[in-house]
Amino acid sequence: MTDLVLHGSTLRAGRPDHDGAARGAVAPDVLHQACVWFATLQSGAATRDEEDACLAWRQADVEHQRAWEQLSDMGRYLRHTAERVGPLAAASVLSAEKRVCQRRRVLKAAAVFVPLVVGSEMLNLSGRALSAERHQTGVGEQRSLVLADGTRLRLNTRTEIEVACNASQRRIRLLDGELMIDTRSAEPIPPIWIETADGAVQSAAKGVPTRFSVRRLEDLAASTQVGVHAGDVLLTCREGMSQPLRAGEQCTFTRQATGTVEPLDLQTHAWMGGVLVAVRRPLGGFLADLGRYRPGRLGWDANVADLRLTGTFPIADTDQILAALQDSLPVRVDTRTRYWVTVRAA
Repeated sequence: MTDLVLHGSTLRAGRPDHDGAARGAVAPDVLHQACVWFATLQSGAATRDEEDACLAWRQADVEHQRAWEQLSDMGRYLRHTAERVGPLAAASVLSAEKRVCQRRRVLKAAAVFVPLVVGSEMLNLSGRALSAERHQTGVGEQRSLVLADGTRLRLNTRTEIEVACNASQRRIRLLDGELMIDTRSAEPIPPIWIETADGAVQSAAKGVPTRFSVRRLEDLAASTQVGVHAGDVLLTCREGMSQPLRAGEQCTFTRQATGTVEPLDLQTHAWMGGVLVAVRRPLGGFLADLGRYRPGRLGWDANVADLRLTGTFPIADTDQILAALQDSLPVRVDTRTRYWVTVRAA
């Protein structure tokens, strides 16, 4: 089996081997790039241009291709193992480095948007309420929907929406969870609106294919996160502030204000491919995401939150992911009940 070398630790199918010599070691920065490309293609939302760019990157250097093959070998192993004993988490690793802040950037949007008025009656048209259909997913469940106009919706775990459409408008209220919207049609259909408790997200002008995600963040400061994969969107807060976003950008907004526009983090969208992808990610953040896919409470001690993790983790069996983390990192999984689990220092 091909060894996967991450930050000096050789991992065989998710288990670290610190004593064995690293065969075919790949430089950490190259492996990082490979993981980012792997996350992009696993996200289920990669464009043709992104696929071509990934291929060009692989062909540019023999080490790039070798890193890609090692990730692919690990993926094939995981699929084979899943057929026998259920999905296993892929390679994961501790790194002592502190979190590197993402490079921030703001791009100007050129698209023309229909003016947006955000109010309490987002599903109203000319004073008449639109008939709304409610759809939802349970813990760990994902669901796909196709609207009459061809717009594709993908609901992530613990998601609830209301959909209201007619000939002149398409509106969706995201009550909870996370949603991917794909308006690939080039027909002159109305822009789509996604409403949350914080405001609304509007797609670009009619006939412009758009693909973007919207997620409600229910932490200490409730907010909405938007990531744009294709096209342009406009964010508008409940209290009026607005922010345009282009493809490759993401932003979080509250009822009062929008945050800083940042490069799109494709790690957070790998769920479209049925996996969680981590590239040097703090364990605390990873466990927060993992907890969305399992019932009950998944907690962790503060002294393990900054451990670094890199790998690809199928989300079909979260217990197997926790077991692999315990095998690969200096942590132990304290299971009081099936619904009360805490990750602690070993």
